[in-house]
Amino acid sequence: MGGATVSGPRVNAGNRGNHAPDVGTEWHFDARHEHVARRVKCELFAALAALGPLRPEPMVAEVVFGELLSNVVRHTPGPTCVSFTIEDGHVVFSVFDRGPMFRLGGAGVGTDAVPEDAECGRGLSLIAALCERIGIEPRPDGKCTTVVLPRAEDDAWMHPPESAVPG
Repeated sequence: MGGATVSGPRVNAGNRGNHAPDVGTEWHFDARHEHVARRVKCELFAALAALGPLRPEPMVAEVVFGELLSNVVRHTPGPTCVSFTIEDGHVVFSVFDRGPMFRLGGAGVGTDAVPEDAECGRGLSLIAALCERIGIEPRPDGKCTTVVLPRAEDDAWMHPPESAVPG
């Protein structure tokens, strides 16, 4: 399995008084190996589940992380670092890859400008719709895409009250 390794997770946890624990987990892997990317996704969701009340809405986390990871596998395969942290009670995903920098909203990236019948190109628009924030920062050897997930209780629109469910 040459090159199909994953290192991580690396976890740092501490208590900062009344604030959320300082949690940080990251994985380093080669995105050319899709089975390794799938393993990272499984490990990430196990780590998120362990957050208890701090965990994000599972469906939102799965869609957002799946889109981020599939973009890396499809467009910038190679060395990748995926991490999550907790900031102000929100889960923050970061994905570092060696791909070229691009601007959100540029040439239809992360906008509604993707034609309805397009088979691809909607990932960043979907991520932007589901997340509190999305950012892409240049790095000397690639870029880092960071998204802030809404808190689970902020996703109440996804769970209609029983009176709103047809019966």
